[in-house]
Amino acid sequence: MNFILLEIKLWFKNDASAPKSYFFEKNKVNVITGASSTGKSTIWRIVDYCLLSGITQIADKIANAVSWFGITFIINEQEISIARSSPEKSIVSQDVYFGLGPLPEMPSSNQTISQVKSRLNKLFNFSGELKQAYNNLLCYRHFLIFCSLTEKVIAQPDRYFDLHFFKDDFKNSTTGKMLNQIFELIIGADKPEIQDTKKARRRIEREIKKIKAYIQEGEYKIKDFKDKVKFLIEESKNYNFIDLSQSFENEDKAILFIEQVISTAKNMAEGKCIFNEENEKLNQQKNDIELEIDKLNRYEREYNQYQKNLTKSADSLQPIEFLYNNLSNQLVQSYETQIFLQTLRDSFYTIKNNIKQQISPLDVSEDLKKFEEQLSNINKIIKEKNESSDKFQFNHTNYINIGNIEAKLKSILTAEEIKKIESELIDSSNRLKILNEQEKTLFSQSDTVQFESIKLENIKSFNKAAQEVYDWLNKGTEYKGYCIALNEENLMLDIFPPNMPTFLPISETGSQANYVFLHLCMFLGLHMHMAKMNLHYVPQIIFIDQPSTPFLSYKKDQEMLNTIFEVLNSFIDKMVIENKISFQIILTDHALPSDWNKLSNFKLVNEFVDGNALIPNELL
Repeated sequence: MNFILLEIKLWFKNDASAPKSYFFEKNKVNVITGASSTGKSTIWRIVDYCLLSGITQIADKIANAVSWFGITFIINEQEISIARSSPEKSIVSQDVYFGLGPLPEMPSSNQTISQVKSRLNKLFNFSGELKQAYNNLLCYRHFLIFCSLTEKVIAQPDRYFDLHFFKDDFKNSTTGKMLNQIFELIIGADKPEIQDTKKARRRIEREIKKIKAYIQEGEYKIKDFKDKVKFLIEESKNYNFIDLSQSFENEDKAILFIEQVISTAKNMAEGKCIFNEENEKLNQQKNDIELEIDKLNRYEREYNQYQKNLTKSADSLQPIEFLYNNLSNQLVQSYETQIFLQTLRDSFYTIKNNIKQQISPLDVSEDLKKFEEQLSNINKIIKEKNESSDKFQFNHTNYINIGNIEAKLKSILTAEEIKKIESELIDSSNRLKILNEQEKTLFSQSDTVQFESIKLENIKSFNKAAQEVYDWLNKGTEYKGYCIALNEENLMLDIFPPNMPTFLPISETGSQANYVFLHLCMFLGLHMHMAKMNLHYVPQIIFIDQPSTPFLSYKKDQEMLNTIFEVLNSFIDKMVIENKISFQIILTDHALPSDWNKLSNFKLVNEFVDGNALIPNELL
């Protein structure tokens, strides 16, 4: 990303002191040199502060002397000015000025921090898609770490990027791998689209893991329930509360029977006889049913007897009809006799009509069957209760045993709870099938093989660029001809002897000078690779602080330091001439201007010596 720092400006709290500016040029190594404790390293801290860091790295004595810090820079051909009020007691200020063009004579707050950050995200071409792909954690500030080779890391053996300097920006990195993910992005080994798919897969994988754990827990509860019921049955048989031959269709029926045994025992323990209230109720029901059965049977018997009596009466009156029809003229013709015969004859016909017209009896067979089934069931229940009662003997040991069984029964889940778990397990299993299909689809979309191939190619390209810088730096050292390669996990460079495999790096390179070289290889190689691949996430600027720290005044050390300056000079040529992009290095060091005055791409911005410093002594 095209980024050119033009000016750093300080407004002092002492009104009598005029503002002070430091100007920088593009396509140059801009150097601020001088003695110790003159504020050289603060240059980049001011840039970071004006780019809206959430914390301040500026020393209190400098902050106390300055009212406003400001920077002017060009980003993608647009000149931008930002000024920020000085921090108070190491707390960052919320007062910020944002404008197009140069800084004003005296800044005043005209935007909120969030507004300026939003505008900077757009200026840095930081898209919403990119932000979403990384869980809304990324912003333009996360890429400044790849421009910052600070004094704290430049000679460290195992730290190449100053996470302490940018700790506020990386505070949400819960896994500690946020820097690695961003590194893959800036070298072209990752894309927002891939991250979106990865994020979706991770979400599904987490849900799958959660559901599997839930299913496993549910299955364990069901198994534990069945095992405990089985144990209770066996224990009840051992105590002779249940017949050894007794079996149960399922756990529900087993629990009901055990509860009945416990209930009987409790009743007996309270001094009730075997025919307690429950048994009396059952016997009353039994008596009621038997009474109903007896009524129905009596109805059938009486109806049948009535039929027999009608038939018998008709048979006994049959001769009267014969007499009346055939012999009536031979009988005494008295009035009384005729009335008597007529009465008998009428009775006979009445009986015959009744036989012909009789109403069909009520069919009570179904009712009898129903009552007999109820009677059978109640007799069975009474028998089982009596049997369980008979088995429970009145002694102290059995009361203790039944108490233990009851306690264990209460400790297990109920049948209703188990049914609920079984239902939920079915739902979870169905959900798991759906998620597995979704994960399979996302896996095919992510094209992991292709991603790994792209990643490998980009890492090879980066290693090649870093190796080029390494060869520049080590022309006359003991490590000439060695190879370097990225350690992906630790984001550092491993060094290998010639013709040795990359999984056998040397464990110790010796002096700090070698680590300074490796850090320069990392940062310069990284920007060379990004320029070659046309990747624009990171601003085209590097701040390098105190590269001469490990070098002494010996001739060899001076030669190595001169080599560093020559490499930086050649790096600018490569970026500007070969890659045809603008680039800028801000270098702060205590080396002398004579160390680079013959290098065409070096520019002395200021020299902090003889009382000259970032902040005049009289203001401190």
